[in-house]
Amino acid sequence: METKEYTYATLEEGAALTADVYYKPGAGNDVKAAQPIVILIYGGGFVAGSKAAVSKSRLDSLIHDSGFTVVVPDYRHCSTVSVFDGPVTDIHNCYSWTREKLPALLSRDTGVLIDGSRVVVIGSSAGGTLVLHLASASPPPKAIVSYFSRSRTAWFLSNLRDGT
Repeated sequence: METKEYTYATLEEGAALTADVYYKPGAGNDVKAAQPIVILIYGGGFVAGSKAAVSKSRLDSLIHDSGFTVVVPDYRHCSTVSVFDGPVTDIHNCYSWTREKLPALLSRDTGVLIDGSRVVVIGSSAGGTLVLHLASASPPPKAIVSYFSRSRTAWFLSNLRDGT
């Protein structure tokens, strides 16, 4: 398993939001064998956590046992920004970037082919709440796995943008 760090968004003040991309070298060299992608979102109550804390055994299982390329983004915490303006927006941006930009970047940098149309999202705790918001993305992920999350909170927060 190898990793590359990419910037998936740049904030107005110039700070970079980054994601670690874990992949199996030499995998998916044939267009027909392009690997599906998992975006793995960590928890931490929207105030703590880091992409660096993701379990290496979980990554190894997703990559070697299940054949995924795994994207683990960092996102802003809520000490200085609201849940919607920070983490929810960041995860939507990461999802769009993963689908639209990452396949070409990873192919160019490593030769690994991934399929931006086959994205699954997995999150736990606050990360589980965040992945539920991606159900409203267009197109939505192929699968959403949320555990140890508060789904009622996710649907309440999803209405904050339009004020309903």
